[in-house]
Amino acid sequence: MPLSAAAYGPQARRLELVTAGGRVLGSAEGDGPLAVSLDVEVREPTWVAARCTGGAHPDVLAERAWSHTGATWLDVDGASVRRESDLAFCRRWLDLLADFVQKHGRFRDAQQRIDLLAAVDAARPFYAAGLGVRAR
Repeated sequence: MPLSAAAYGPQARRLELVTAGGRVLGSAEGDGPLAVSLDVEVREPTWVAARCTGGAHPDVLAERAWSHTGATWLDVDGASVRRESDLAFCRRWLDLLADFVQKHGRFRDAQQRIDLLAAVDAARPFYAAGLGVRAR
């Protein structure tokens, strides 16, 4: 299966493609735009995400740049990698994101904040427990 990710942004220094359990499939380092492309044989259910880390920048609210995509779930033969611990982790991050946005978000106008919080709320059902998928 072909996988790829790209990162463009202030202080992006390292880009990784990772799987469930934290296994790093591939990475790129440097200054400026970063990209990772590779082919992976998927033998068991897992998820794949991209994460990017970097240095400090005035546009970054934290001490250093950091971003992580949502997981892309890869089911194999009808079996799912979705584990309650992963779902709980994602639900917690949605709560943390909403709280962070309320306390520290800087927006062009009030509607932009409302739209972002609505998108966070729209993601919540996906991470609900008891999704009725067969675990391996």
